[in-house]
Amino acid sequence: MKTTASPNPPKTARRCLPWCLATLGALPASLWILKHERVIRRNGRPLHPRELAFGRGIGIETPESVRILAVPRIPSPLGGLLAPLEDRIGFSISQAAGVTLGHGIYLTESCESFELVTHELVHVRQYQDFRSPLFFIWHYFYECLAFGYHDAPLEREAVALSAGRA
Repeated sequence: MKTTASPNPPKTARRCLPWCLATLGALPASLWILKHERVIRRNGRPLHPRELAFGRGIGIETPESVRILAVPRIPSPLGGLLAPLEDRIGFSISQAAGVTLGHGIYLTESCESFELVTHELVHVRQYQDFRSPLFFIWHYFYECLAFGYHDAPLEREAVALSAGRA
């Protein structure tokens, strides 16, 4: 009797793959995050009063320490090393309008807006809640891999809070 592969992997495999990929990507990504957070905090601008008020309102403990650096294009993590993970997630950091790295936020120059800043400030608060770039990025990767980028709970929270829907 011939057996054929199931078109859908078993539930344990569907849970294991995101966990394994998140684990493989989190350590190198967290090292990249720490390096670039320092660059942003050294060269970026402080939050404007309205951005500070939003940050305080969502529970950022020290919003005055957050910095924003507008760049022509967000640097690619680790020279493209995370590209396969980004492809699987469906989100490319170097193509993004904004990326949060701890208390540092990269924004592309052409996309800087209050709405984008508030979205990224929610991610600053999420980093704060996890207390570690490694823990945050692992969790973020896992959610994006398990649920898809747009349905990942951390991303949905950022969309909802920045739109005033939470």
